[in-house]
Amino acid sequence: MLRLAWVYLKTNVKEMLRYPFEMVNMYISLILIFGGIFLGIKAFAPSVGLETNKAGFFLGYMLWTFYLFTANSASWTIYSAATMGYLEREFSSPFGHTIIVVIKIITDNLASLIHYLLIAILMILIFGVDLKLDVIGTIGLVLAAYPFFLGVGLIFAGLALNVKRIGSFISLVQIIFMFLAFVGGGRLSPKVVSIVRYFPYLQALRVAKAITIRGVRWPELFVSNDFMTLLLTSLISFVIGWMFFRAMDRQAMRKGVVGHY
Repeated sequence: MLRLAWVYLKTNVKEMLRYPFEMVNMYISLILIFGGIFLGIKAFAPSVGLETNKAGFFLGYMLWTFYLFTANSASWTIYSAATMGYLEREFSSPFGHTIIVVIKIITDNLASLIHYLLIAILMILIFGVDLKLDVIGTIGLVLAAYPFFLGVGLIFAGLALNVKRIGSFISLVQIIFMFLAFVGGGRLSPKVVSIVRYFPYLQALRVAKAITIRGVRWPELFVSNDFMTLLLTSLISFVIGWMFFRAMDRQAMRKGVVGHY
């Protein structure tokens, strides 16, 4: 299984190097989105106090970008395997199709980590974001939120197996997550907050706020209620995503629509 993961990781890196134009386009798009929102708020809503919390704004955006990489890689994993003609062969793997998809998503995310770090560095240099973050706490936040992102990705992959074209739906979810990243759950109505209170993405934003605004350090952060709730709900989300994908996997086989692209 480790050898399989290594093969997929090398393949992802080779594809990145083979198509540099798409890589540059992604960099420019993500940096322009951040710059447009960041500079727009500073220009038209200076009372928001963005200047005093650049790090919090930046960390919220990077969480959204991290979700973006995970969700897109999940649906792209299914689409590329189908269009290249080897999706059916993955179903005959002794590891099982679900394990194959999870390994492909994780290795794709590891390869995308290079992009993730470079985009973060470029945005810090271009927009002058002064980061004074607890590095260990920030890494812990990303690792705790990752099972949730992976679970959402598996749901998208399961839908892609059966519904096929889900690009517009993924875009809608991306917009919702971006809205939450910049608005936060605290500005929603009390009724909505009571419904989505334990939503892992909002929990991740609360932990990010604790790191950037309240300056909570990692020894205190890792034993806080918000962090433990994030970790628990994130793991539950991954289990739900795993079960959903397995159910959609079996349904696609039963309906005979695996290769219908």
